[in-house]
Amino acid sequence: MLDILTGKNAKFETAEYSNTLNKVKNSAIALNGSLKGKNFLVGDKVTLADLVCAWTLMPTFQLMLDAGFRKGKAEVAAWFERVTSLPEFKKSAGSVRACA
Repeated sequence: MLDILTGKNAKFETAEYSNTLNKVKNSAIALNGSLKGKNFLVGDKVTLADLVCAWTLMPTFQLMLDAGFRKGKAEVAAWFERVTSLPEFKKSAGSVRACA
């Protein structure tokens, strides 16, 4: 694997990747719990918190949180879809699709 910063070959660390993936999934599980019964992070309308959080999590949803994982985390999956489908969000980020 090529290190994009140095241009040198780098070893892929499977254990480190798995550990990081578990941390990311645990964070998504916590966010899912926080969203129970809510459409947005704070209140009934989209706020800057939703936009920043969705923007930050965009690569995670596109590359790591697959459909099988999202199926059991309906609240966070629906929230991400809701926020990234907003016309204002799409204007900046384009159409966002979560990984299969």
